[in-house]
Amino acid sequence: LPAAVVAGGNFTRISEEEVAAIQNETGTELRLDTAVRIDFEKPVMWLGNKRLLPLIVSLGSRAQSPPVTLCTTYMDDKIRLALAAKGGRLVFTRGGKATRAFASDWQTIEGERPLSGGVVGT
Repeated sequence: LPAAVVAGGNFTRISEEEVAAIQNETGTELRLDTAVRIDFEKPVMWLGNKRLLPLIVSLGSRAQSPPVTLCTTYMDDKIRLALAAKGGRLVFTRGGKATRAFASDWQTIEGERPLSGGVVGT
């Protein structure tokens, strides 16, 4: 049974003052020119074939993840390296599963509304 969980997010460039505050608090030196905060929306899950009316369910009344602050430290046409505010290191690549047909299935539910009724989780 095909399924996906999607959580949209809004990117906001952070100020020099916010970058300095993160460095003072965590010791992580973010690059000012690429530092952003990602605020996630509440997640939505779909079950079933995207062509045959999938079941779409809201997974909570609010975002499940707190905002994430990171900066890009390196990028080319195949790889992007990022540094998170708390020191985590992230590697994003092009290709692999991102190039397979199901990688864009999330677009099917992007504009759809979940079923009415109760919310799963809180």
